[in-house]
Amino acid sequence: MDTVLHFADQLAARRDIRTGLATLDDERTGLVLEPLRWTLQALDGGRPYRTVMLEQVPTVLPVWEAMAAILRVEGYTVVTGRMNAEEYGVPQTRARAVLVARRLGATEAALPAATHRRYSRTTDQDGGNQDLLPWVSMAQALGWGMTHRPALTVAVGTAAGGPDPSCVGGSGSRATLYGERDAGRWIADTRLVDADELPAYRGGRKDMIRVSVADAAALQTFPPGHPFRGTRTKQYEQIGNAMPPLLAEAVIRRAMAAELAARTGTQAA
Repeated sequence: MDTVLHFADQLAARRDIRTGLATLDDERTGLVLEPLRWTLQALDGGRPYRTVMLEQVPTVLPVWEAMAAILRVEGYTVVTGRMNAEEYGVPQTRARAVLVARRLGATEAALPAATHRRYSRTTDQDGGNQDLLPWVSMAQALGWGMTHRPALTVAVGTAAGGPDPSCVGGSGSRATLYGERDAGRWIADTRLVDADELPAYRGGRKDMIRVSVADAAALQTFPPGHPFRGTRTKQYEQIGNAMPPLLAEAVIRRAMAAELAARTGTQAA
């Protein structure tokens, strides 16, 4: 993290960081800084971006905050924060780090207000702030699954191991799923098949709770029939690595409320 933040400062000073990035153990680490480089290049070229929107896993939030400080100096209003997907109608408890920047002269940067209640193990779905909608459960989204909580974060597997890509979450999540099922807070899926019939299955258990590509996509709020590509594992990766579209829509609509209102003739949120 310290190295990435150092390179961000170097970019702000308009220094070439390519040689430094080449020394990193994982070349992908430097990719988190690419949007900052693009934004500064656009500024220096006289065609600045009016809006910048970034999202990543929560551990990247310090990078977004460092970028925010740099972009404010360059004439942007910027807001950063951690957003919880279930607070925007997504049927899972995924958290994302978000940055929104707006060029001066455009509307001020802002994150959307929550539309749904935050999930809590100690609060019923109908409890909490009554001005907000109840969070959406996995069972509501799919017609099967956990009735008392959203899905856990949709995870992806890798060739080197890690969570089974056709299960929701890792081993801890799996234990939670089993607990919900055993407690009777589960709507059975009549489409489940014997795990031995699935070629990607590893572990020998026949009671694995699995989700199909279509189910995983629904939990991420992709529209039905979205054209994922490649093998089944690649499709799971595309789904699991994505920002839930419903959450992305909330960020985009709030960030560009004035423009959207002008185009549609509606009042800005």
